[in-house]
Amino acid sequence: MGLHKYNWIMKAGVLSAFALATAGTQGNAQPVVPCPAPIAHCVHEVSGWCEKDNGKIMIIFRDKSFSSEIYQQCLGKALEKHGRPNPYAPPSQQKQQPKR
Repeated sequence: MGLHKYNWIMKAGVLSAFALATAGTQGNAQPVVPCPAPIAHCVHEVSGWCEKDNGKIMIIFRDKSFSSEIYQQCLGKALEKHGRPNPYAPPSQQKQQPKR
């Protein structure tokens, strides 16, 4: 996976931390869009959806029953699957990246 896709996945994870509110609390509904393939299953696991706001895809889900932890675990596994480090793994489980 190219660096561009890795950066997108990381940004999606960061954006999701700020997107825990529902569309109803935003005052104006944003258009619902398909979630990107690398993380779509993670969004589905927490009953979330994706919206487009100012050209950026936002991941929306209600933080109930540890949804944020479930989403982070899923996102971390998706990153590992693509050969990237899991930033959500405990330090004892962090894999060392080879030095370049």
